[in-house]
Amino acid sequence: MPFWHTLGTTSSFALAVRDPIEGCTELQGNFYSDKTVLLKRGGCEFCVKAKRAQEKGAKAVMVANKGDSGEVLVHMTVGSCGQVGVCVFVLH
Repeated sequence: MPFWHTLGTTSSFALAVRDPIEGCTELQGNFYSDKTVLLKRGGCEFCVKAKRAQEKGAKAVMVANKGDSGEVLVHMTVGSCGQVGVCVFVLH
């Protein structure tokens, strides 16, 4: 379920807020399908958050930084989750 986007075009998705917002455990409910899931940074690897959302049919994940950490760059690694096909955005 890859997310494809051509430069110069726009896309929109409904936003679903995860509870608990860290997104490190299985998402409850069936209302994440075809939505962008908003999650809070921290608690687990980025790929875990993306994988949890992907398992419920999300199209994308937005990870919001949880506070003023002083970091200018957000460091993300491949992680240990295997293949993740959703697009992940980090809001700082």
